[in-house]
Amino acid sequence: MSKIIKIKNLKKLKINKCPICKKGVTINFDPFCSKKCSDIDLYNWISEEYYFPENNKSQSE
Repeated sequence: MSKIIKIKNLKKLKINKCPICKKGVTINFDPFCSKKCSDIDLYNWISEEYYFPENNKSQSE
C-alpha cells in the first residue's frame, strides 16, 4: 500500500515564458516554445533588430 506524503513549503514550479510569443517553454526548444519562435529570434539577430550597444567611452584614457 502506498502512502501519500504532504510536503510543506514546496516552492512553486517556475514556468518560463517564450520571449517571442510568451507561451510556455518546451524542453526541445528552450528558451523558446517552438522552432518557429526560435527561427524568429535568429532572424532578429541576423537582421540586426537585436544588437549590443557600442561602448562610447573615449580611447584616449
